[in-house]
Amino acid sequence: AAVPALGEALKDFDRAVRVNAAEALGKIGPAAQAALPALKEALKDSDGSVRISAAKALDKIREGVPR
Repeated sequence: AAVPALGEALKDFDRAVRVNAAEALGKIGPAAQAALPALKEALKDSDGSVRISAAKALDKIREGVPR
């Protein structure tokens, strides 16, 4: 239930909320696959910290996913 809320938090006005949401999704790992579209969109964020956090989260989520 946390993943959809965190995905929405990636769109928050507050940069810190967006960064924390991305970091939390990364900690959830592969179970956060539903947030992949939101994280990919966060790669275009105007704030560099958000972009970096989203990229790291994407890596952590994809680590456990068979390709």
